[in-house]
Amino acid sequence: MSATACRKETCIIKFNSQKKYDTSLMIYKKGLSYIPKLISFDPKKKTITIEKRGISISKSFKSNKEKNEYIPKIKELGSKFKKTFGIFHNDLTYGNVLITPSGKLSLIDFEYASPKKRKFKNELRKKMNN
Repeated sequence: MSATACRKETCIIKFNSQKKYDTSLMIYKKGLSYIPKLISFDPKKKTITIEKRGISISKSFKSNKEKNEYIPKIKELGSKFKKTFGIFHNDLTYGNVLITPSGKLSLIDFEYASPKKRKFKNELRKKMNN
């Protein structure tokens, strides 16, 4: 599990696992438009600082109907992620997709990213991660 502390323009992510830190750092270093920009990292502290880019879909919309309209776009981001990195995000949820005021989406939270596809019991997670 990681811990995140956000300020006005940045978020600092602290990892308790070297593997999760290494995977996340590799992803943020790629500099893709649908991943928040890497600001800095500290291997000794296992922290990564990224730009704060919008708020999560789960906080942006109250109704499930509004949130569910984003499922195709979330799945598209998941596919793009898989093609780019050769691994599955494995935790595509409304809380792990940020939306800017202009409607641009970004993926965050890569601690479950892996070459193996994770199995879900929750129907909504199954729908988004397939």
